[in-house]
Amino acid sequence: DAAEDKGALAPAHDLAANAQVNRYCAGIKTGKEIGVEQGNTLERAQVSANEIVHVGDNPEHDVLGAQQVGMHTVWMNSQAHEWPGGTPADRDIDNLQQLPQAIADIAGS
Repeated sequence: DAAEDKGALAPAHDLAANAQVNRYCAGIKTGKEIGVEQGNTLERAQVSANEIVHVGDNPEHDVLGAQQVGMHTVWMNSQAHEWPGGTPADRDIDNLQQLPQAIADIAGS
């Protein structure tokens, strides 16, 4: 679980201040920040699913769920787990310093 690796985590507002991330993002928001539960995030975000990069540490709940609605995905794999099967995330990273490049790669594909 990524929460166990506190060195790999950063609040969303810290990522939003990152110039490399801002080149590709109109904004970084958590579901909690826009006042939604995971199930209705798209309705409240007011963007289409293919404009969102969902970053999560759980292959089933985060990656698969986001893929099912058409979002791009980044798997935060700080514990170096093997991918459990199924369609892999668009990118996988082991720390959030790699997130700007992952987003750039997705934006360029």
